[in-house]
Amino acid sequence: MNRSERRKNLKKTKKESHNPDHSKQESVSKAIENYKLGFEKQQENKLDQAIRYYREAIALQPHFLEAHNNLGNLLRKIGKNDEAESCLKKGLEIDPNNVILNNNLATVYNEKGRIKEAITILKKTIAIDPKYFDAKNNLLFCLIADGRMEDATKFAKDLQKEFPENSEVYNNLGIILFKTNNIEEAIEQYKKAIQLQENHSEAHCNMGIALTVCGSKDAEVHLTKATEYYPGNHNAYNALGNFLVEEKRFDEAIKAYRRAIE
Repeated sequence: MNRSERRKNLKKTKKESHNPDHSKQESVSKAIENYKLGFEKQQENKLDQAIRYYREAIALQPHFLEAHNNLGNLLRKIGKNDEAESCLKKGLEIDPNNVILNNNLATVYNEKGRIKEAITILKKTIAIDPKYFDAKNNLLFCLIADGRMEDATKFAKDLQKEFPENSEVYNNLGIILFKTNNIEEAIEQYKKAIQLQENHSEAHCNMGIALTVCGSKDAEVHLTKATEYYPGNHNAYNALGNFLVEEKRFDEAIKAYRRAIE
């Protein structure tokens, strides 16, 4: 490149830097790059770094809905529910009918004990998108948390009719039946969940807990599978520890409890 060409390119760069459209595009590009970096760090479980990148993406593009959603979810996961609520609400100011943001805000409310507010939001979300399973599943857990077991049971059975191939609906009805001391019926629901999804760690865990209550040694098989399919299932390790204590296998129980609190 000769001197004349370099001068032309320098003038062009200066002109572009003062061009509003160019600056806007550059801001969008940087926001997307920060969002991608945030997502990568989130996948690597480096949550503090992910949060920083999502904040930078939002600072560059305040209407970046995906960044608001992901940031809100991460803040909830690390126990900062007030900040999570604020973040998700800002997203909803941009798009009030966004079902994902509404569903996630309901999750925050549920964790904060504001169950009735969560239920109201979820009913609104389902009205917007009647086929949105996550919102319906979330509503089911809110009904359970609110102590409305009859309503929860009926709703769970309706979900089974609507989503007959979804393992979650069987596992969740099992949870309700177990909580209402219908242990044998709960076990049948867990079996169906596992038949539909063999690697369903939570269903294996729940099955193991129910079988432990029934005094069945098969509990160990399911609790072990629960930890194999998802090594981060702390409830499964704790339940396995309880089973091993009942079997007077104390050294193994201690190992399981240690895994539960890692």
